[in-house]
Amino acid sequence: MTVKTLTYIVSAAAILAGSELVEAQSREDGGYYVSGFAGLAFQSDNTNTPTNGVGNTIELDYDSGYSIGGSFGYKLPSSSLFSGVRLELEASYREGDVDVSGFNETGDTSSFGVLANVLYDFDEIASDFFVPYIGFGVGLGGVESDVFLDLPDSTNTSVTQQFGGSTRTQFLYQGIVGASFPISDSFDLFIDGRYFSAGNVEFDLVDPTNSETPFDSDYDVIQVQAGFRFHF
Repeated sequence: MTVKTLTYIVSAAAILAGSELVEAQSREDGGYYVSGFAGLAFQSDNTNTPTNGVGNTIELDYDSGYSIGGSFGYKLPSSSLFSGVRLELEASYREGDVDVSGFNETGDTSSFGVLANVLYDFDEIASDFFVPYIGFGVGLGGVESDVFLDLPDSTNTSVTQQFGGSTRTQFLYQGIVGASFPISDSFDLFIDGRYFSAGNVEFDLVDPTNSETPFDSDYDVIQVQAGFRFHF
């Protein structure tokens, strides 16, 4: 091997190493990213109580459903006072089918929301393959229940009634625990679990004459999902 050839190899290696160092430093110093995710959504069973005290409570159970969404975010640089913090704007949707029981139910309950998330990457305990994180988000969205029940009317005749009514606009919040798995300097895979809630929701029981009876309800979902994150 000639000195000239060796010089070329060393120079190329130095350029490649410098490029990797710049990319790694750029990644460490934060920046913008986009992400997408999908997974399972487990809506909690609920007891629905008539707000006027007239009528019976309605117990609804739910099968496992799905969640899907994406976000646009920014990670603060390591030199900042809030190193490790990520800020996100997320849009997400989740849906779960009602589980048939005594009321011969059909239909589903779903929600769409836009949330602002604050997350923290534990960079100080991270490895090259694993970065744990936690987070919290708040926002607004719509919760909709399109559940149909066979219930007795005033003459004790079984008729199909809708439980839900129009879409409710609700304050939303969620807690997040997860881990990122860096694949390259610009691409991550991640898995996380989320507790998502719209708090107390008021739905209506709508009979065939369009008479509405308001019910106090709630909407809480556990999500387990996986996704990708692209840094640019």
